[in-house]
Amino acid sequence: MSPLTTILFAGDDSWRIASAGAVDELRIDRETSANEIAAAVAAKLRERQYQGEGVLLALPSSWCMAASISTQGLPRHDRAAMRFRLEEKLPLAAEAFTADFIEHDESALGVCVANDRVVPIVKALEAAGVVVQSMSPAALLAAQHYGWGGAATTVLLWREGASINLITRAGDVPDRWSLASDQLEAVRFELDVLLAELEGSQQAVAIDLDQSPIIEELAAVTGLAITAVQNLTIEQTVIAIAPDVLSGRVKPWVELRRDALSISDPLRVIRRPMNAALTAAAAVCLVLAAVFFYRSVGYDHLAQSYETQLANEFKLEFPNWPVPPNVRATVESERKKLTQTSSSALPAAAQGSALRVLHDVLSRVPPDSSLQMDRMAFNETTAELGGRSKAYDGADVLVAAARGAGLEVPPPQMEKLADGSWRFTIRASKPGKSPVAAGGQE
Repeated sequence: MSPLTTILFAGDDSWRIASAGAVDELRIDRETSANEIAAAVAAKLRERQYQGEGVLLALPSSWCMAASISTQGLPRHDRAAMRFRLEEKLPLAAEAFTADFIEHDESALGVCVANDRVVPIVKALEAAGVVVQSMSPAALLAAQHYGWGGAATTVLLWREGASINLITRAGDVPDRWSLASDQLEAVRFELDVLLAELEGSQQAVAIDLDQSPIIEELAAVTGLAITAVQNLTIEQTVIAIAPDVLSGRVKPWVELRRDALSISDPLRVIRRPMNAALTAAAAVCLVLAAVFFYRSVGYDHLAQSYETQLANEFKLEFPNWPVPPNVRATVESERKKLTQTSSSALPAAAQGSALRVLHDVLSRVPPDSSLQMDRMAFNETTAELGGRSKAYDGADVLVAAARGAGLEVPPPQMEKLADGSWRFTIRASKPGKSPVAAGGQE
């Protein structure tokens, strides 16, 4: 049995709790209230490290009632209609019991339990923290797991305390179920009633009755072939099938956790792990949000740093321009204007070639000139030349060359250096143009 499998065997004088590989017995009085029973069961389960897993509540046969009903004329699986037909065979109103049905072709075996006996127990267990996932008669659970002991078997006789369950089958499922005391006359009477409705020779399996003289006596008076099975109790068999029932791999023949005994919260068995999973998911989301926020702050600081750096570079390149709100967009816009605009739309100073002015000036400089040039700037209308000469009038050859090219040349700027040489700057322009520093090609 799995450590998470728990079975509660209800009873009038005692409750047996099978969990964690052990079986504990709780003795009770018939006057013990449902709340007291539930409290004792919950305390024992806590000793077994119970964590709110779904449990199987196995009911004693003495708490249940069963009858075979006809389903002719009823819609298939119409449980409400079958309840009223079952009511006709029971001393209870349909509203006073909870039933489930094992259906056949034109009949069904109805199994029910009185609500006033079981509902308080189930509610008390749930209130005490014991999750009742499934509820079914222990004898039918045992018969479902055992099968029929062979294809020829038609009757099961199975001891349950001081009583004997008698179950007959139709196909692979039971069609009749009765309970008799372990006295010969009582068992014989119930068996005669069951066999009267069966045709042909019958074979029976008697389980957990190997020490009882009833088997031989029944075989003698009924002519029934009875096979005895030793060392197999209903409790042991229910413990074997319980893990499959609680995991959902096996559906009980009779499931009484319905109607007045239905589960109020179908997800309560997985509520705790589901809440834990949701909590973990929320924690992961919070952690991711914090990580993303931290990274976004870092990216924001980095973006601001890049914007500041770009603005500083813009000031260096365009000292007379105000820094625009979006430096990159402004630079790209200006570049787009220059690359997409035809040359005719450019300023007049940019439409001509500075090479012509450069050629006209430099072609007039004597080849044997000893000037050292370190700066030249030309465009369509202006020229600027700078360098060094050994004599004060050494720059006159450049002045003459510029004037010969048709430029107006004011007196050059001269500066005497420590070694006795002279640094000069000559600015020239075409007539009518200001002799400013050229911004064209060098």
